[in-house]
Amino acid sequence: MKPDKYLVQFPYSGIRRHQAMTLQERAAQFAPFAALTGYEEAIAETGRYVAERQILSDEQKAELDQILQQLEKEDLAHTPVRITYFRPDPNKPGGTYETRTTCIRRIDYTQHILYLKNNVKIDVCDIYGLGLEEE
Repeated sequence: MKPDKYLVQFPYSGIRRHQAMTLQERAAQFAPFAALTGYEEAIAETGRYVAERQILSDEQKAELDQILQQLEKEDLAHTPVRITYFRPDPNKPGGTYETRTTCIRRIDYTQHILYLKNNVKIDVCDIYGLGLEEE
């Protein structure tokens, strides 16, 4: 097999005006770049799942109110409860449902807020489920 005369490589013997680049410098020229800054974050934010707020029926609201009144009669600080509540998302319409097992520190009926032991405030309107935790 005869070598092709056009594929023969000759060493460069011309004048160099610049110093030869290192392999890292050459690779940096061809590295990918983000033409749209923040695009990846925007796509991730759009794809993030949020749930819609579920509306409670009148029976469910009455049941929650009854449980809150029962908790008021008992010692709040020492009665563990399992609470499921809606936490609104700050960036998108909707939010997430969280469930915690903790004790209620106090109930503010004027502002409709539950204060939990771990310094979490929950609006009474955001409560989806509430039950006494079995010890």
